[in-house]
Amino acid sequence: MPIETERIATRHHTADGFPLALTLFQPRKASDVVGTVVFSNATGVQARFYHHYAAFLSTQGLAAYTFDYRYSGASFPPHWDARRLAEDQDYLEEALHECPRGVDLTETWCRQDLASIVERAYSTYPAVDLTVVGHSLGGHLMVVLPRSHVYGPVAKVKRMLNVCGGNAYYENQRDPQEAEFGFTELVLKPLIEDSIFRASNLGLGYDLPYGPGREWMDWYFHPHFAFNRRENLDLARSLVGVELLYVGFEDDDRIDKLMMERYMSMLNHSDGLKRSLWVDPAKRSPRWPVCGHVNAFTKSKASESTPVEHGEGYAPKASSSSDADSAPRLRREETIWLLFLAYIRGRPLDTAGDEYRLWTPADERDVEKERSDEEEKWRGRASRFEAARIQVGKEASVSAKL
Repeated sequence: MPIETERIATRHHTADGFPLALTLFQPRKASDVVGTVVFSNATGVQARFYHHYAAFLSTQGLAAYTFDYRYSGASFPPHWDARRLAEDQDYLEEALHECPRGVDLTETWCRQDLASIVERAYSTYPAVDLTVVGHSLGGHLMVVLPRSHVYGPVAKVKRMLNVCGGNAYYENQRDPQEAEFGFTELVLKPLIEDSIFRASNLGLGYDLPYGPGREWMDWYFHPHFAFNRRENLDLARSLVGVELLYVGFEDDDRIDKLMMERYMSMLNHSDGLKRSLWVDPAKRSPRWPVCGHVNAFTKSKASESTPVEHGEGYAPKASSSSDADSAPRLRREETIWLLFLAYIRGRPLDTAGDEYRLWTPADERDVEKERSDEEEKWRGRASRFEAARIQVGKEASVSAKL
């Protein structure tokens, strides 16, 4: 018989009292719950983006938790009007400026916000397996969770699913020089001038507060990306005994296979529990729908999603005539959604025609040497941020004289 489900929208208060917007999709009867899933969002992507897939998971007996990190999406203090935040850019920027400078990706969004949702999911259903699904940014944050929230006693994570969360270091980009220039002009300078992380300028979704943007910038210019801090690297390397699957797509125009490999090769593979699956939807037979960087979580009947130019969020993209004339495709509900579900439930994966890999210690990079080389490279030099801040000051001075 079909499982009766429910959707619960509420406020979840973190340990420091911040009210996160949480939407839970779950079976109505607790006895029908066979597992829990916590979504860790991509940069600038709101929790509602994952609601269709979370609702689907609930019909399969899973309690799925979606939330927005503080000062993003719907997670603002109650004196900010949610409707105006979504419709009024000036009002949103005023709210973003209220965010304390100390709020960041690692210590705040990961170890307070994400950790508190993981704790809630585990404490509510401690007898079933818990999976963290990290999309892009979320694929980095989940592996640097406090160990007490991975191995206990606060929470125990059975497995992690990284979707398109590769190492986006600028030298891993297809054109590093162009990437460096574009990031500096579109993100770094506005971060200094406006104190806002213009994620929308990169097509990453909604604009974000200064603090997360400041740390994201440090990631972008470090070869270890999210593991640039010593503590983060140690946590990533100590992730042993927890299953991890990385799923990436050939039609992802943001994170390619090299970035996936640069992410995976930093982890500890002594446990034999970390795998990757590189999928080419166009080569699947029957053909799969577009997955890209964001579409894997959307319903097939909806239009493809593409970032709004100079705006926030994701907007429908009309299919081209060539798309319409192409061979029939299966729906996401019949393909990638079921693959994700199989992993979450601990079942065998359909990897036919894909590049499937079980990672071993021989695949690990010499991260300590890389770290030493990077420190030597920047010894005695100004940081990227400081150099950009000085340049912005000079440009402002010249403009004032004209």
